[in-house]
Amino acid sequence: MKRKQTAAAAAAVLLALSSPLSVLAGPSGADGGAGEAYLAELNDGVLQYSELPGLVERYNVTYKNTYAQIAGQSQSLEAARQLGKDADEAMEEALDLKEDDMDEATRALYESYKEAAKAMRKQAAKLSDEDLSGTAERSLKMLKNQQTMLAQNLMIQYQKTSSKKELLAKQEELAKAGYDAAAARAGLGMASSEEVLSANQNWLQAQSAAVQIDSAVNSLKQNLLITCGWNADSDPEIAQLPEVDSARLNSMNLAADTETAVQANYGLISLRQNGGKGSVGRNILKRNVSQSRQGIAVSVESLYAKAKADQQAYEGAEANFQAAVLDMQAADQKNAMGMMSRIDYLGAQAAYLAAKSERDDAKADLFSSIQNYDWALKGMTVS
Repeated sequence: MKRKQTAAAAAAVLLALSSPLSVLAGPSGADGGAGEAYLAELNDGVLQYSELPGLVERYNVTYKNTYAQIAGQSQSLEAARQLGKDADEAMEEALDLKEDDMDEATRALYESYKEAAKAMRKQAAKLSDEDLSGTAERSLKMLKNQQTMLAQNLMIQYQKTSSKKELLAKQEELAKAGYDAAAARAGLGMASSEEVLSANQNWLQAQSAAVQIDSAVNSLKQNLLITCGWNADSDPEIAQLPEVDSARLNSMNLAADTETAVQANYGLISLRQNGGKGSVGRNILKRNVSQSRQGIAVSVESLYAKAKADQQAYEGAEANFQAAVLDMQAADQKNAMGMMSRIDYLGAQAAYLAAKSERDDAKADLFSSIQNYDWALKGMTVS
């Protein structure tokens, strides 16, 4: 009896699906219309910068919970959920019927269940936010952007902090060698106890700095993973940031971009929509809109100047790093020929790593500046 009811329901659903139906997309780890290959890439154990928006949309707890609160009030969402249940039931019935030697009638029924399930799932894959009110939809989109910005900034800070680990480890090694040398000289009566104490203090400070950087890296990593929906104790590979887009830098147009930022700004849109009643209210609204436009223009100009300044800083840091590369190559040759003491060679390595860390910092800062500028053009307020 149930099978006949399901068959009838399947036929009804197939007919119903021929008419438009707008339902909401749930981000809670569900497909949401995304391809299997894309979802597999999001969950391949390698965290890429380009994947952050997708990870936030599907797995970020703050976004998911807010979405559920907004979308849970929609009748269309309930219809979407029912579609999913009906699809599962139809497929279960199909699997119950499946046999190697099905007769023609059974095979036809089996195919009808399969087609019903396929059609319902296809419809579910087309879920959209069309039924959300304009205000709720904007709020949800802004929240997604905020969480994506947070994830991006955490990844940038993680990369900047991680790049210092090698330098601090080398500085600790150098400080230890300095202490050992001072202790050895003291044993020969060639160094005072104060020199040994000072060298030991330098070593302890270097050790502390190395421990602190490890703690900072772990903290940033955990916060990044949580923002992306991972468990805090997960250990995915975190890929390097993409290269700086020099073409994007060259294409910045302050005048045109400022107008784009003004038109897209979420705060300004909300301000305009709240409106003002009566002549007094309208005058207040007009003044507030004008002030908001001016504030956005100042912010965009500041972000533009920051990006250009960071570009110059990066170019200078890159030049210094290239000089450090040559110095390191010369030190390697001298060390191979036995022409450098261990401490001198460690010092050369530390100098090279310091230049590399400075270059990496400047690169990440420039990358961040471009990102923040582009977020402003998408309507987000960036401090």
